Amino acid sequence: PQRIVASGYALIGGSGAVDTAQYVRGNMSISVPLEMEITENATMDFDADLVDDPGIPEQIEGAIIFAQIENGLEIGGDLTLLAAKDTLLFEAGPNYNPDTLAVINLLPDSTFLETIELNESQIALFSDSLYIKPEFKIKGMTDAAGNPVNSRFLSGKKLKILVYGTINGLIDFANRDEQGAH
Repeated sequence: PQRIVASGYALIGGSGAVDTAQYVRGNMSISVPLEMEITENATMDFDADLVDDPGIPEQIEGAIIFAQIENGLEIGGDLTLLAAKDTLLFEAGPNYNPDTLAVINLLPDSTFLETIELNESQIALFSDSLYIKPEFKIKGMTDAAGNPVNSRFLSGKKLKILVYGTINGLIDFANRDEQGAH
C-alpha cells in the first residue's frame, strides 16, 4: 500500500475524584497477515488536533506521565508530540519551530516503561487553545548489520499502551481558608 492511516482522539477533562482503578484504553486490530520492508525514511502523517480550553488550573506546576508499552508488533519508531498556537508553525521553516511536548521511542517487539515529564512551561502552553500534532518516524526490524528486513504483522500480535501519571501542583491552604470564611 502507498499509505496506511490510523487515528484516534481522546479528550479527558472535567472535575471530580479519580480512582486508581480508572483508565483509558484503545485498540487497533489488523485482521490479515501482512509483511513489508520499512525503509529508513518511513513516516506516518497526522493532522493537528485543537485542544480548546482544557481547563487546567494555574496551580498545576508539572506532570509525569507513565506509559507501560507492550509492543508485540515488529515495528516501532520515534513518536514526537508537537504543540503550537497556530497550525502554520508545524509547516514553517526552522526559525518557527513548534514546542515539543514529548518524545517516545517505541521499540519493536518489546515491553518497556516510558516516562514523560511535563514541566511548568509545557503545562503553561495549555493555558489557552493549543494545537497538538504527532509526528511518527517508523522503524522496522533490521538484521545484525542494521539493514532493513521484512516486518510481519500477524493476527494475535498487538500493541498495548497503559497510560497513567502524577500531577504536581501548589495547594495554598491559607488562601483556601480565606475564601471559605466569606
